[in-house]
Amino acid sequence: MTLSHIQRPLTPQEVADYLQLPVTWVYAQVRKGKIKKLKGTGKYVRIDPAWLEAYLSGSKKSSLKIKEKTSPRFLIKTGERLCL
Repeated sequence: MTLSHIQRPLTPQEVADYLQLPVTWVYAQVRKGKIKKLKGTGKYVRIDPAWLEAYLSGSKKSSLKIKEKTSPRFLIKTGERLCL
């Protein structure tokens, strides 16, 4: 499925379904600024399908990388804190 035929903004759930990733991952990438959201949508996150297709095809420079973890849960000790 290509995104070029879609003329409306995509929801995070649609992007997650397309990428076969959790929707929480999409929201995290938007918060980090790695996935560009459309402006003027208020509190709702919408993503331009043309931008996403260009981004995934490599014509947009980015640091979006999908990494696999070796284990589903891991602990990192940082100073006095333990982070999951």
